[in-house]
Amino acid sequence: AVKLGFGGLGETLAVKAQGGLGVAEQRAALAYRQRNLGEVFALASKHPENQKIALTAALAAIESNDRVQLARIEPRLSLEPDTILALIEQDAASGHWIVSGPIFDAAGKLTDPAQKQRVDRVTDLRTPPAVQATPSRVPMSTIAAKLDRSRQSLSQLSGETP
Repeated sequence: AVKLGFGGLGETLAVKAQGGLGVAEQRAALAYRQRNLGEVFALASKHPENQKIALTAALAAIESNDRVQLARIEPRLSLEPDTILALIEQDAASGHWIVSGPIFDAAGKLTDPAQKQRVDRVTDLRTPPAVQATPSRVPMSTIAAKLDRSRQSLSQLSGETP
């Protein structure tokens, strides 16, 4: 029932049948797709040892900008490369930037070139652009002189007068 997208029926059957972790993982995935984040977080609390459910809950927390839930879930995650990449990419996609520093530190230590490229893309998005100096205001009285100098420079380059 869960595979077919019938979350309510799947939940009822799971309670009666005491389904295993596979059913719980599928329920968490379905709840995440249906944006039933409360259910995702409840399943993560009920199955704290399950990495798939914890990752789904962490992604839901990032997407919903729920720092409290993310802080509860992050320590339970094993920092495998795929997990790290999923977390930082979700963080970049959401624009909330709530994933903790240790996760980004672990991402910086990845050595596979394809993974490194993905980390670099996220890091580039995370790094604020350099502050551009705003041009200072030019007094009106100096504009004519500046334009004359520009004309002279252009005429020297082109060999003719404008």
